[in-house]
Amino acid sequence: MAESWHEGLPDDAFMAEADRQYMLEIDRIRKGLDRGLGFDEAAALVGEKDEKVKAAIIDDTLKVLIADEHFTKGVSLEQLAQRLKVPAERLESAKKSMLDEIVGDPSTREYLQELDHDNPGRVDA
Repeated sequence: MAESWHEGLPDDAFMAEADRQYMLEIDRIRKGLDRGLGFDEAAALVGEKDEKVKAAIIDDTLKVLIADEHFTKGVSLEQLAQRLKVPAERLESAKKSMLDEIVGDPSTREYLQELDHDNPGRVDA
């Protein structure tokens, strides 16, 4: 079979430079966490100069971690808070904000959160 014209190009070849930088900064935070830093210490590694963009990257990264760890893997917010070295209330607030963004309607968010307390990542009960 003939090789496609895009074979061999990097995965981010068609990504805008701003998006590429955004992903690099999220990866920088993740690598800091992998080295044992707390979330705020890892977030301090973000090199973005624009404070609003930097805050958005940090906020988004926290939400991605909640999605990966809490919803996908079923890690409790308390356990995640300990690992990230942040207050559990901060994660709860980020989780509510994330669900509001995804679902929009707070009553739907409450419904999803109440589905299965024994399995916090499950939203299909």
